[in-house]
Amino acid sequence: MGGPTWTPYELDTLSLLAGDVPWPALPQTYWNTVRQHGYPQRTATALRRKCCDLGLQRAAIGRWVNAGLICKLMGVSYEAVQTLMRSGLLPGTRFGDTRGHRYYFRRCDLRHLAVSHPHLFGGLDCAALTQLFDDPKLAKHVAELGLPRLQQRRPVLCVETGITYRSISEAARAVYVTTKCISTALDRPDKTSASFTWRSVPLSGAAGSVR
Repeated sequence: MGGPTWTPYELDTLSLLAGDVPWPALPQTYWNTVRQHGYPQRTATALRRKCCDLGLQRAAIGRWVNAGLICKLMGVSYEAVQTLMRSGLLPGTRFGDTRGHRYYFRRCDLRHLAVSHPHLFGGLDCAALTQLFDDPKLAKHVAELGLPRLQQRRPVLCVETGITYRSISEAARAVYVTTKCISTALDRPDKTSASFTWRSVPLSGAAGSVR
């Protein structure tokens, strides 16, 4: 059975939310909206199927974007996005209670980051920046600065020795472990690697203290 027939109001509500609200948060947002008008509470599976039937975008491309889109448009790794989060430069929100839920980022925070730290977006063309910021004027301004491409490095600090390494790879070579070991120790503060404690260094504070 297909369940109750979808009304035009329900379809319009779903169309407005799809792509604008992160998918993990969409069912609850949808329910909160339609139940005020007495419509049935559709399951998350039913909402997903209806999005597919209507050809709606389930990936957040409106007020929110996920790390995957940022990586694609900026040509950076997920580690680079995590570094921005840990440094406090780009707040991320995880919709859900488990580690498996992905982080999402507000486009307004990306625009603020572009204004305060434009060098992070150096080397990107106007088209990619427009998709990223959803602000053609800001995208054109950043692109016309002609800033060089940002080198992808994640400075890390060995707490016990006080040495800051330019990248995870450099730290891993120094203590004879794999980069994954260092990354795991950075992601989990209770973990160590090579018997050392590791911390990410804010991008703005990495210069001058690197080994």
